Amino acid sequence: MPGPSSPSASIPDNKLDAAAAAMKSVSTVKEEYGRRIDQAPDDSEKSRLANEGGQALAKAVTDQGLSVAEYTEILQVAQNNVAVREKILQRMK
Repeated sequence: MPGPSSPSASIPDNKLDAAAAAMKSVSTVKEEYGRRIDQAPDDSEKSRLANEGGQALAKAVTDQGLSVAEYTEILQVAQNNVAVREKILQRMK
């Protein structure tokens, strides 16, 4: 199994830029849909909103030019690699 620093070389700057932008969008979508689901009158509406929210989350990622799989992989690398995490956090400022 490769060490935690080896995957960082495979993430180009443009992917880190896209991941940072996607993280901002994902956060906004999560807040919005979380609020809407909390205010939904019944389970049927909560379920519909949860499905719609899931699609909106995927779109928030793909709108930045990343697949959901790429985004997830970048977040996993960032979780285990301080240098990658710092690069993403710098881009989010």
